Amino acid sequence: MSDTIIVGGALGSKLDPSGKDGLVDKMGLDATKLLESEPLRYTVVNIPGEEEEGLVGQWVN
Repeated sequence: MSDTIIVGGALGSKLDPSGKDGLVDKMGLDATKLLESEPLRYTVVNIPGEEEEGLVGQWVN
C-alpha cells in the first residue's frame, strides 16, 4: 500500500499556469501516525507565540 496518490487531469483553477483548460495534476500524502508507533518517536512542533490571542487572526480573515 502506498502513502502517496497522484490524480492526473483533476479539476483545478483556470488561473493555474501549470494546468491546461482548468485541468491539473494533484498529489496527496497520507502522513497519519501509526497507533503502534514508539512513544516520542515523532517530534512535536510548536509555533512561537501560538497560544497568544489574536495570532490566528493575523492570517485568517
